Amino acid sequence: MTVHATVRKPPPASCVAFGLRLRTLRAALSKTQGEFASDLGIAVKTAKNYEGGHRDPPASLVARVCIKFAVDPAWLLLGDAARPMFQSTSREGA
Repeated sequence: MTVHATVRKPPPASCVAFGLRLRTLRAALSKTQGEFASDLGIAVKTAKNYEGGHRDPPASLVARVCIKFAVDPAWLLLGDAARPMFQSTSREGA
C-alpha cells in the first residue's frame, strides 16, 4: 500500500511579511487576537491565519485595518520602513 503525504507549499513571502506587520500592529495597540479580530469583524481563526501568513487578506480587510486604526497603508502593505506605522491624525492648517 502506498501512502501519499500531502506536501504543503510554504506561504508566499508577501503573506508572511503582511502577517508580521499585522502582529506588530496588534501588539502596538495592546490587543489580544480576540480583541483585534472582534474590532475587525472577523473570526479569531481568520486573524490567526492572517498573522501567520497562511491567508492572503482581501482588500476590504486591509482598508478596514487602515481606517479603524489610522494605519499607513504603505507601511501595512509594503513594509515601507520610511513611513510611520500610524498616520498623523492632526489637521495642521485646517
